[in-house]
Amino acid sequence: MKRLGSRLLDIIYPPSCHFCEEPLELGRYLCTACRQDLKEITAPFCSICSEAFEGAIDAEFSCPNCHDLHFQFDFARSALARTTSSHQLVIDFKYNKQRHLAPILASYCARVILQTPEISSLTSPVILPVPLHWTKRIRRGFNQSEEIAIHLSKETGIPCSRALRRKHHTRTQTRLTRSQRMANLKNAFAGGRLPTKFQTAILLDDVFTTGSTANACAQILRKNSPHLKKIIVVTALRG
Repeated sequence: MKRLGSRLLDIIYPPSCHFCEEPLELGRYLCTACRQDLKEITAPFCSICSEAFEGAIDAEFSCPNCHDLHFQFDFARSALARTTSSHQLVIDFKYNKQRHLAPILASYCARVILQTPEISSLTSPVILPVPLHWTKRIRRGFNQSEEIAIHLSKETGIPCSRALRRKHHTRTQTRLTRSQRMANLKNAFAGGRLPTKFQTAILLDDVFTTGSTANACAQILRKNSPHLKKIIVVTALRG
C-alpha cells in the first residue's frame, strides 16, 4: 500500500529534479546533468579513508591523517567527494527531512560495494547502520544511516542488522577536532553481537569525516563479535 501511494503521488505530482526542477520520469529524483555534478571518488585515494589525491601514488598509500592512526575497522570507502551538490544533497536528506533522497545515496553506496573488489569479494557480509540515540531519532524523525542501509540492502541483497545501538546521547560532532570527537564518542555505543554466520561487517553511515564514529562502532564489534574477519566502512559522502 505504501509503494502504491508513492506511485499515485508521482502521477498526481510528477517528479522533478531535486536541484534544477527539470521534469523527470517516475521514480527518479535527479536529472542526468545534475547527477554529473556529483563527483564519485575514484583512484588514486588513501587506502584507509578514501580521501582522494592527484598524481601517481601506491595502492597501499595512507594519507597523513591516517598514517599514525590505528582504526578498529580495516578500511573505509566513500561514494561521493564533497562538492556543493553532494553536500547539499546530504544536508537536504538529513536535516530537511527529504527521505525520498535515500535511494539515490544508497545507489552510490551500492556501486562502491559491488564495484570494489576488496569489498565484493568478502564473505558472508552484513550491513550495520550507525545508530542514533533515541532522543535524536525522535527529534529528526528517522535515522539517516538506517534509511540508506534499508535501500542498500534491497539493492545489493546483503542483509541489514540493527545490532548496534547508541546508549549515550552525545553532543554534535560538527565543530569538534579529531581528538575531541574520539573523546565525545567514548562508550557511546553498545550491542554489536552478530551471529557467527556473518564474517564481514559493513558499517554504513551518511558521511565519513575523521572516522571517529566508525571507529567507536568498530571497537564494539571487535569486542562483542570477535569472529568477524573484516570490518569495513561505507559512506555516501567523504566529508
